[in-house]
Amino acid sequence: MGGFILGRRTHGLCGPCRRSKMMSGFPPVVRAAWVNRPIDEAFHVFTSEIRAWWPLPSHGLFGDASASVAFSDGQLVEQSVDGSEAIWGKVLAWEPSVRLVFTWHPGGDGEEASEVEVVFEADGAGTRVVIEH
Repeated sequence: MGGFILGRRTHGLCGPCRRSKMMSGFPPVVRAAWVNRPIDEAFHVFTSEIRAWWPLPSHGLFGDASASVAFSDGQLVEQSVDGSEAIWGKVLAWEPSVRLVFTWHPGGDGEEASEVEVVFEADGAGTRVVIEH
C-alpha cells in the first residue's frame, strides 16, 4: 500500500513500528521513501514547499479555493484564496534536517489530534524520509 512522498513512490511499511504505543486504538502507520536529494534540501521541500508534493486541491479543506499550506508560527496552516485559514496541526518538534513532529487535525480543534513524526536520514547521495502517523 504505497503512495508518493516528495515525488517518489513509497515502498510500503518500512518494518516494525519504532514505538509500541497505539493511538486511538490503531497501530501507527509507517512509510518510508528514498529521495535523490541531499538531506537539507529534502527537509526544505517537505517543510517549505508543501504544495509541490501535497495534492492540495483534492486533499485540502478549501478544495479548489486552497491557496497554500505552510508551517507558520508553530502551526501547519492551510490558507484559501480569500484569506481564510484552517489549522492542520501544531509543531511539537522542529529539528532541521533531522526530524519534525506535529499534531494532525486538519480543520479540527486539536482535542482529537493524532501525531505525525517525520525523520530525515542521509542515505548515500540521497535521503531516506520516514513518516510515522
